[in-house]
Amino acid sequence: MRGVFLTLLLILSLFGSEGEYGEEYSDDHDHIPYDLSFLHLSPNQKERIRELLLQRRKQLTHLYRRERELEERLRQLFQKREFDREEYERLYCSLQQLKMALERDFFASLHSILTPEQRRKFARYYKEWEVE
Repeated sequence: MRGVFLTLLLILSLFGSEGEYGEEYSDDHDHIPYDLSFLHLSPNQKERIRELLLQRRKQLTHLYRRERELEERLRQLFQKREFDREEYERLYCSLQQLKMALERDFFASLHSILTPEQRRKFARYYKEWEVE
């Protein structure tokens, strides 16, 4: 649910005004998480990123559903008479691999949409876009 909310916030921020960022992008501004307005996206970029974010929202919804399923399996694993370390590692790694794949594909797509200057600006906020 958190991912859905953040994706909607992202889409809305794409179409926000320049606000305090303006042309002079300074280190002193108050950055709003997941806001891309400071990148000054072209209409074509906005549309492509909007589609990318909608796709990401669906993927995150699937990821969170899968995460809940795996957490339940981990709870069941913990309740067994003996703790199966290998099974725990397998389940945990499968979830981490799924997160990494979603993140990798999202960043690769976003990279192809942004200009080199926009990528430089975006890189400052790279961490907030990682899948949690």
